[in-house]
Amino acid sequence: EIAPEPVLSRYGYHVLRLDALAEGHPLPFETVKPKISEAMEKAQWARKAKAFVDGLIASSSITGADLGRGTNNTKPN
Repeated sequence: EIAPEPVLSRYGYHVLRLDALAEGHPLPFETVKPKISEAMEKAQWARKAKAFVDGLIASSSITGADLGRGTNNTKPN
């Protein structure tokens, strides 16, 4: 089955096709535990890295650059 119209994403248009449909079911915890642990470790690392960088920015005196603090502002001051 092909979707009735193309789908627009940030990468352009896509034609979607459904080849198979299967009912989902919960997986045993022991099966997914490694992936959950990995995802939690990555999230914790990202939080700590952001906190570290935020601390560096807060304790720095930088002129001539707008660090944006989470914005996508790339224009110079």
